[in-house]
Amino acid sequence: MTHNTPKQYGAVARALHWWSAALFFILFFLGLYMSDLDDKDPSRSTLVQLHISLGILILGFTLVRIYWKIKEIQPSPPTTMTPLQIKLAKSMYGILYLLLLTIPIAGYVIVTADGHTPSFFGLFDLPNFISKNEALGDLAEDSHEFLAYTAITLVGGHILMALKHHFIDKDEALLQMLGKVEEK
Repeated sequence: MTHNTPKQYGAVARALHWWSAALFFILFFLGLYMSDLDDKDPSRSTLVQLHISLGILILGFTLVRIYWKIKEIQPSPPTTMTPLQIKLAKSMYGILYLLLLTIPIAGYVIVTADGHTPSFFGLFDLPNFISKNEALGDLAEDSHEFLAYTAITLVGGHILMALKHHFIDKDEALLQMLGKVEEK
């Protein structure tokens, strides 16, 4: 089942969700690792290029996810959730999508304001709309870092809530994203 149903997410939504999650964690921890490297470390340039390419990839995934979310029916929230909890969950999803858009955009500004052209695994370059601007690059770098830490905190909360739903509320919230809800 590729499409969502009223009971659970389809294969496309699940794949986009889990691949985005994996990419986000890789990018976050790669960013932490890179920030500790000396500028003269020979691996730094390769890791920066990898980080840029994966950042472009997660931006693309996020745009596809937003399109898919708009196009597809969304599974009903578990009956254990109150209207307030549903509103809070939807707000959290909106904030996470916004972060998954703004973090790579801030990364783009970092690269281009430093006078470089972002490349996607050497296959193609993104256009450079920003002139070299050290102050803008510094602001974008601070924003990129702040947004990444904000996202990892919210993702941690998202994971904890999924586990709460599964183990404490014993509802189908997590099972919906795993494709394990029995259709009736």
